[in-house]
Amino acid sequence: MLLTVIAGISLGVATTTLPVLIEGPYGSWVYAAPGWLLFVFALLVFAAIVVANVQQERSRNELATYGVLPTL
Repeated sequence: MLLTVIAGISLGVATTTLPVLIEGPYGSWVYAAPGWLLFVFALLVFAAIVVANVQQERSRNELATYGVLPTL
């Protein structure tokens, strides 16, 4: 549940910074730098959450295979 909330927040941040990235810098690269950094950070957090969910599902399936957990 917590991972889903964090993923939603990171996607929300990514989508709010996207218009800044599309419009482009006004005057210098410094204008768009915070937007780019926030966008990259949000994508990295989202990727980390996806990897964590995949690993959790694999370990759950492995434990269910050996009869440790009931299958869902």
